[in-house]
Amino acid sequence: MDLKNKSFRSHFAYTNALKNDLLLNPNLVEAERNFLQAF
Repeated sequence: MDLKNKSFRSHFAYTNALKNDLLLNPNLVEAERNFLQAF
């Protein structure tokens, strides 16, 4: 349960950072798509 929560928080931080970076680098949309497919 703890590991799952940690993983979720890491994912949340990752996607939040990604959304900020999308303004600078639209190519990260593809990176996010690939990341989400890993789950």
